[in-house]
Amino acid sequence: MRFWLWQFEHRKRVELVRLGLVTILDEGLRPFITKAVRYVLRSWGRRTAVPKTPDDLPHVLFWVRRHRIPVSIVIPNYGQPDLLQRCVASLQHAGAEELIVVDDGSPPHVQEIIKKLPCRTICLPTNRGFSNAVIAGVAAARKINDIVILNSDAEAHPHWLDHLKFCAYRDARIGIVGPKLVYPNGSIQSAGSFRNVEAREWFDHYFRYREASYPPANVEQDVMAVTGAAMYIKRSVIRTIGGFDPEFPMAFEDVDYCLRARQQGFRVLYCPHAVLTHFEGASRGRVQGPRELSSKSYFWKKWGPTLNVRPVLSDSGSLRIIYVLQKTNIAGGHRDVFEHLNRLQERGHDVSLYALEGKPAWFDLNAPVVSFFTYGQLTRALAAIPAIKVATWWQTAFPVWSASLFTGIPVYFVQDVEASYYDETQPTERARVLASYRKEFHYLTISRWIQATLWDIGITSALAPPWYNTDLFGPDPLVQREHDVLLAIGRSHPLKNFLMTVRAWKAMTPSPRLWLFGVEPSVAEGLGATYFLQPPDRDVARLYRRATVFVQTSRHEGFGLPILEAMACGCPVVCTSADGNVDFCRDGYNCLIVPQDDAAALVRMLEVLLRDKRLQEKLRQGGYETVSRYRNDHLVDRLETFYLQLAETYAPYGHLSSRISVGASQRAPASLLSEDRMGEALEVSKRFRESPAR
Repeated sequence: MRFWLWQFEHRKRVELVRLGLVTILDEGLRPFITKAVRYVLRSWGRRTAVPKTPDDLPHVLFWVRRHRIPVSIVIPNYGQPDLLQRCVASLQHAGAEELIVVDDGSPPHVQEIIKKLPCRTICLPTNRGFSNAVIAGVAAARKINDIVILNSDAEAHPHWLDHLKFCAYRDARIGIVGPKLVYPNGSIQSAGSFRNVEAREWFDHYFRYREASYPPANVEQDVMAVTGAAMYIKRSVIRTIGGFDPEFPMAFEDVDYCLRARQQGFRVLYCPHAVLTHFEGASRGRVQGPRELSSKSYFWKKWGPTLNVRPVLSDSGSLRIIYVLQKTNIAGGHRDVFEHLNRLQERGHDVSLYALEGKPAWFDLNAPVVSFFTYGQLTRALAAIPAIKVATWWQTAFPVWSASLFTGIPVYFVQDVEASYYDETQPTERARVLASYRKEFHYLTISRWIQATLWDIGITSALAPPWYNTDLFGPDPLVQREHDVLLAIGRSHPLKNFLMTVRAWKAMTPSPRLWLFGVEPSVAEGLGATYFLQPPDRDVARLYRRATVFVQTSRHEGFGLPILEAMACGCPVVCTSADGNVDFCRDGYNCLIVPQDDAAALVRMLEVLLRDKRLQEKLRQGGYETVSRYRNDHLVDRLETFYLQLAETYAPYGHLSSRISVGASQRAPASLLSEDRMGEALEVSKRFRESPAR
């Protein structure tokens, strides 16, 4: 078969030469050059055409065999000839044009074994470290080949290199690709690298010790770096930034190389479809020795000013904060973002909103809005600004993360674990949501349920609950409350479970009046209910003051602010336990809680509550006490302090302290801010606002 393929390629080359000579003789040299250039460009276009999805293995193999990307595999080695032999054997059918083993000063008997391997071997006389071994191997490789750096204690799985090639050429900007590395027991060793949030002077691997089938670990995505244990490097990267830094004795050279590539505009990608087993530590052990510590010191001397110092103050000395939204339409989460922007602007901070839509017409947003057509445009603009950059939805997480690699501080304001928005028939979307929770973010969330859910996946977050607008929502003795009105939000989303409310209302005898409000009047068709379309907040507050009972039967809520707004207006509440609302809903004290999907129980509770004035008053008073903890004044203090402490963490020493005096204990990462530090939060916020530099 190989002979016939060779004959075919040989005949193709002969035919090209013949056509070239005929063109020169018949038409002249200039037409020949024109046609030759066009042919080369067409061939290059076919070679670099953007591949389709990597999930389809036959398509991957077809693309790889058609484009014939030349690759040299460089394997640095020290000792451990058995593992090296196993590694080389697993690579025999990988599809690499060249296999180079660089022995880094192993004992003579080991080098003799290595020289007998079926590959090119380079034996260095002394141990010079991983970086220098890689440099020697790359220098010996063919100058047009892409390079794969591979540890000698790795064992390849089928088609690993095919997948790496395929991923590397999906986008011309991709420069480095890393595979999924697994331990011998099948659990994950590396799925891309990140800065260790517990020990910030080290880097760690995503999803370490998780099962290889863990859904977020099977999402292809950009990462800060990939491990040098298995790293695919396109030749264009080597031409642009050169090779590894020889000053690294051992460790950190891979992160350094990825950061250098990123600074030149290349993407670093994690490819979960390429898999290798890594017997980690077999070649150099697990203890951090003098060489590793020396590399760490050199790395932070080189990168510390870039990674550790992120000034985010405006010229006036206020914080510069940019929130990023996808849309600006009517939504509870958008309202929270707009409230953040308005209140922080009132405190004198330089805030703005970046979005793919314009300024909202339904909310009085005072902060400036910058609109973009695409996330790519948004990311490029955001990357140039030194600011605290806040993702607000999982699809905004990557633009914010990408724009904060070298400037600014990335924050993820998680208003819900959005994987809950996708059911079991959408596993890919659920995995992508969970994969968006990157370790490089500082996390802010609105409820303890979300906080606990994030904790379960290894994310620490600060709690900053929404507040209700005390200027709009509150009791009004001049408004007469109706005696037979159920008020609810009319939405069709399955998580809102509006049908449970409808079923209960229809089963009540006699049926009270049903008032609905929201943006979907179609849900009220045929019900005989009154629907208030897109009422402004003042009208919503009036509805709360007039209604007898507010009903919310959601299956899930990230928080449940409408319940608080109803309580603030003195409207008794009947609701389900819906995750986020358990922070403030107390059955029998400030509301009545009904089991999920139990319409009969809801009927009984509503009928009792409509008749029992004393119970209504009890819930009303409990609601007033509850909402006193969710006033906007002290919750804005908490939010502001989160950002102030975050800015202090990354500020040049004394730069922010000249404006506010933040104690040493407050220099910890802002993601660790806890509720019991509210007194400190109030004091820090007050000092900042009263600072002469303001």
